Amino acid sequence: TGARDFAGQWSRTFGPGTAWIPVTIVVIVCIGNCLAYSCFFADIFFRLMPSFGMTMPRNLCLLAFTLFPLLPLCLLKNLSALSNT
Repeated sequence: TGARDFAGQWSRTFGPGTAWIPVTIVVIVCIGNCLAYSCFFADIFFRLMPSFGMTMPRNLCLLAFTLFPLLPLCLLKNLSALSNT
């Protein structure tokens, strides 16, 4: 198609009126992945914290993991720092 993004490829294939569909799907998948990672690691931290002598509720573990390691990674504009060297 010659387009370099999902919306451009979609609009050339199906028409410009529905070009919002692939962008919306990518956003929903990204939000779902962030939620899944947050829940997964919150469960791990919830079970692991008593071994360090700290008891935290699962909600606090979820909030802590989402705010500190996950949010800064989501806000990165250039992910090349995370690539293999």
